[in-house]
This record gives sequence, structure tokens and C-alpha cells, in this order.
Amino acid sequence: MKRFGVFSRLRARLAIIIAAALAPAGVLAVSLMVRGIEVAEERRITDFEASSLIAADEERTALAEIRRSVRQATLETQLILEERGSCEAAASRLFTEADWAIAPTIYAADGAPFCGASTASIAKEAVWLRYRETDEYTVSTVKPDPQHETRAFFAIRAVPGDANLAVGVGVDARFLRSLVDPSADDKSVALIGPKGDEFLLNRADVLDWLPADRAPLQTLGDRSVVAVDADGRERRYFVSVLESGQLWLVSVAPLKPLEERLMSGEALAAATPILLWLIAVAVAYFAIDILVTRHVGRIRRAAMRIGDGDLDVVVGVPKDAPAELQALGRAVMVMRDKIADREASLTETLDIQRRLLLEVHHRVKNNLQMISSIFNLERRRTSDPKSDEVMTAIQNRIHGLAMVHQNLYAAERLEEVALDQLTRDIVEHLMKSLSAGRAREEVKLELEPLTASTTLATPIALFVSEAIGNALKHGASPLGLSVTLRRTDGVFELIVANNAEEAPVDTEGNRSLGQSLMSGFAKQIGAEFTSERKGGRFTVSVAGALRPDAELFSVRRRAA
Repeated sequence: MKRFGVFSRLRARLAIIIAAALAPAGVLAVSLMVRGIEVAEERRITDFEASSLIAADEERTALAEIRRSVRQATLETQLILEERGSCEAAASRLFTEADWAIAPTIYAADGAPFCGASTASIAKEAVWLRYRETDEYTVSTVKPDPQHETRAFFAIRAVPGDANLAVGVGVDARFLRSLVDPSADDKSVALIGPKGDEFLLNRADVLDWLPADRAPLQTLGDRSVVAVDADGRERRYFVSVLESGQLWLVSVAPLKPLEERLMSGEALAAATPILLWLIAVAVAYFAIDILVTRHVGRIRRAAMRIGDGDLDVVVGVPKDAPAELQALGRAVMVMRDKIADREASLTETLDIQRRLLLEVHHRVKNNLQMISSIFNLERRRTSDPKSDEVMTAIQNRIHGLAMVHQNLYAAERLEEVALDQLTRDIVEHLMKSLSAGRAREEVKLELEPLTASTTLATPIALFVSEAIGNALKHGASPLGLSVTLRRTDGVFELIVANNAEEAPVDTEGNRSLGQSLMSGFAKQIGAEFTSERKGGRFTVSVAGALRPDAELFSVRRRAA
């Protein structure tokens, strides 16, 4: 194997280029001074963010307690309304132990007070309109009103079991303000609502420290944001989500003006090493682009095309590229060839397995038809009507099984069966073999196109055979036979109905053998079987999941 030269390696080339670029930068020792300034600023910001997180955690804890209290109040309201039917009794129990609750009230669907402490309608309030859009727990900041000057925000939650009633309560601002340290003179804290509306928590001055556009403050999590306040000063804001999409806690720490930082002695002293650093970065950037990026880009594009299935792609890495990248290009080509060989082998194996499986289904179908033919010969030799009837029933069940394998043989996907086509084939066969002159227009098929797993095919085929056989045996004339197959949210339902003169029963008055078999077929797939005789019609149905739980069949196999 050819050994790479020392200077042909990528690491060596990059090391030489970066070392040459940084050689004149001996004066970078002054960067320690710059770093000291940065560390001090970072420490100040870190302390600010830590205190903000503590305040946010305390606020979240308080709001979580409020949310739990509101939920408990709605549950108690539901119980009292169900037991006593008295709204006043329910209202009197609202937040009796909560010192932060203001004017708890039960509101009707139109926003009018149904009972409770408040007599004013909130139908036009933004918080009510947002609540009616979602019917979920809703909070909103509010301005102090003449009736409740200390109210900080309003919370609403629906009464379980009654969508027309909701519990609303105001929250005392003093309760939330007590959680924030008012002695932090360099930090202001405010509560922001979904429309950018604010409620001051720990400072009594005008909210000129908030930016005019407050959309950037409405984040999805805790984060730091740099923005310009209403007076044009740059500030760093720290935002914490208190209620997702509804309430945010915003705190701010002032930043030094840009010109003050640029004109400081430390910044001027750092100008030279910064300039040298920029030169070094520029040199390293263009060197990496020439030596690495463009070659890696070629290899990456070729690998992506290989991943998309293009196995004819050629990875072109120039000879002047570093030896490692040339080796990587050759490795990608080897990988392409191995993938092509493996894909061809897998395709051939899969094709063989598919042909074998189709042949199995074809042979099983032929064998079942042969068995059916043998029963047919025996029927011709017997003169006993009862024996003929029994063999005919067995023959029809065998044919139902054959129809399953015939549909699997014709299916594009071997793991699924067209349930509607299977049902149609079985019905048409039975009407031809058992109808004894009945008109074909007596059968009404309403079959919704759907596919099902192969685990359903055999029980459903046998169910259809039994249902049609019972209908032809016990049905009135005209038969009025109808077969319906439909699906609702992953659940199928197969219904067979006919005009009936008598319910199919055995000699002891119990459920007939056919019904017992149909019930057993339904249990095999975890489905529900029902039968009903009403208004001169007899109906049987089976309903279950199109994709039954695999554990159902594994348990059955172990039991067997």
C-alpha cells in the first residue's frame, strides 16, 4: 500500500496554514484584557438571567397552584350542580381558601354571570373571546378596573360535563408581586399577555423599558432577547413562558451603549489583535474552502445521489485534493458498488420469495377446490337430503377458504386482502350454487372498498359463507338479501340481512349452529357478533378492527 507523504495529509496542510497566519499575532496577549471585559459582562448577564429564572420559577409555581385551584373549583362546581342543582351553592364554594382570588363567578355561554361575586358581563372581553375559541383553560392580563384595582389577570376554565358554564376568577396582583424582589433596581419585571398587553409587577414607573414591538418577547421557552426599548436604548430582555401561548414573564437589564463600549481603552487596545484574528480567520476560511470544502461537497452530492438510488454516479475528486479526501472518494465508490450488488441480490431473493408464496396460495386454492369437487361427487352419490345438506354446507365453507387464497394470489400486496372483492366473490358463488332459482336482483351489495390484514380473511370468508347459507335456508320469499361492508375510523362492519319467516334455531330452541359458528369466527379476530330479528327481517353482523392486535393471535396459538 502506498504511504501518504507527511505534507499530503489534510491535518498537516491545515496546521501549516493556520500556524503561518497566526505567527504575526504575538501581540494577542492583550486579548486577556479583552477577555476579562467579556467575562465581567457575561457574569453580569448570567447573574441577571439566573435571578430572572428564579423569579420565573416562582411565578410558574404560583400559576400552577392557581391552575390547580381553578380546575378543582370547576370539578366541585360540577359535583354541586349535579347533586343539588344550585348554582349559588356552587358559587359559594369557589376559592373559599384562596387569598388571591377576586370575584369568583360562574359564567353562562354568552359571557353573562350565571351566579357568583360579579354582576358584569365579560362577553366582549378578549379573554372570554379567546376562551370560547378553544374551550380550554385561558388566562389573560388585564388593566386595573374601578371595581377591583388590584386584579392582575383573569383565569377561565369550563365546568366539566357542561360546556355552557365556565368558572372565572381574578387574581390579586399583590399575590404575584410578592414573589418578585422589588429591591433589584437594575431590573424591571412585567407580565405580557397574548397581544403584547402588559401588567407591571415590581416597578411603578412607566413601561418605557419595554420594546414597542413585543412579538419577539412571546417566545416558546426561556430565552434571552436583545431589543430596543421605547426610548431607543438597547436592552437585553430575558423571557420565560408562564402559560403557553398566554402569559410571559419579561425582565430587563440595561446594556452599555455601543459607542461607550467602542471608545473604551480596553476596546482600543483589543483592536490590533482583533484585526489579526480576522485576517487569520479569513486565511483559514479560504484555505479550507480550497483544500476541503469543494472536495467534500462533491463527495457529499455523490453520496446523496447514491442514497436516492442513483447507483451510476461517479465521485470525481481531483488528484490535487488531499490524500484523505481522495481515499474517501474511492471508499464512496466501493460503497456504491457494494450497495448495487446487495440491492440486486435482495431484489432477486424477494422476487423468488414472492413467486414461491404466490405458488403456495395457488396450490392451496387448487387443493381446496379439489376437496370441494370430491364433496360434490359424494353429494351425487347420496340420496339422504340431510347428508346432502351437510356436505353442501361443508363444501361452501371450503369454497370460502379457496376464495381467500384466490384473492391473495391476485393481490399486489401479499400481506393484505381486498375484503370487498372477497365478499363479492363468495356471495356470487353461493347465490349461484344455493339460490335454487332465486332471482339475482334479490341480492343488494353495498361494499365499501377496503383492504384488511390476512389474519382477517379466513374468519370473514367463513362468516360470509355461514350468513348467506343461513339466509338462503331460513329466508322468506322474496329473500330481500342485502350485504353491507363499511368502515369507520379503522373499524369495519359486515352486515347480512334478509327477509325471514322464522328465526334460525335448532331442535332444542337454542341458537342455531350457523350462528354459533359465526360468533366463533368473530371471536377469533376479536370482533363483536350480533344477530337480530326485527320487522320481518333477520340481521347478523360482525364489527372489529381492520388491524387487530397481533397479541390476540399469538395468545390463540399458544392456547392451541
